[in-house]
Amino acid sequence: MKKTTHIKLKTMKKLFILLCIPLLFGSCEKILPSGTVKLEATCQTVPFEVNYDNEYGNDITETIYTTSWSKEFEGSAGDYVTLRLWNISNNSSMNCSFSIKWKGSVQTSYEGEVFSYERISATL
Repeated sequence: MKKTTHIKLKTMKKLFILLCIPLLFGSCEKILPSGTVKLEATCQTVPFEVNYDNEYGNDITETIYTTSWSKEFEGSAGDYVTLRLWNISNNSSMNCSFSIKWKGSVQTSYEGEVFSYERISATL
């Protein structure tokens, strides 16, 4: 009778350990590096429009009446960021530069004439 109890306890210990292993390793969340995303645009002609997705995934369009614009929000490694710049001035083209920065480093940029629109994107 003691031998049966000993075997049951041994088996229960093994089962308990096996059940705890997924809890130990499964509860570890992978933490992705994050940092500030900065979108910047400068155009010699106004107005112009910018379009981007903010940190909440909302599609944002802003009409800009000054020659420079910027927006900052938090982003994580692996996020996909797109910035579109639209020429809505009365001119057929305008000279612009715009960029996507993450943690202070330029991820992508464009400099040149914008006839209708230009788009840049980067994976952080």
